[in-house]
Amino acid sequence: MFKEFKEFVMRGNVMDMAVGIVIGAAFGTIIKSLVADVLMPPIGLLLGGVDFSNMFAVLKEGVEAFIRHAELCRDYGLRILAGSPSLSLDPESARPPAG
Repeated sequence: MFKEFKEFVMRGNVMDMAVGIVIGAAFGTIIKSLVADVLMPPIGLLLGGVDFSNMFAVLKEGVEAFIRHAELCRDYGLRILAGSPSLSLDPESARPPAG
């Protein structure tokens, strides 16, 4: 069984794929380093000393935004159930009337 597996691996396609994966991983690391350490510092210097190491864009808000949204939905639903005529989506006015 081991002999058959060794023949399968040595056939060529699997070896080519393994070499490609190793080269691809190394190439990705080299490009990342080139951009972070060689390309971005001069660009930051040209733009007036911008430090790109701490710059990022939030693509998806975290748990706090979800909790705020859930509370707003709950409060809005309570207003609908209470029959309140004011159905504002403003979080401050979304609280149901007392009583």
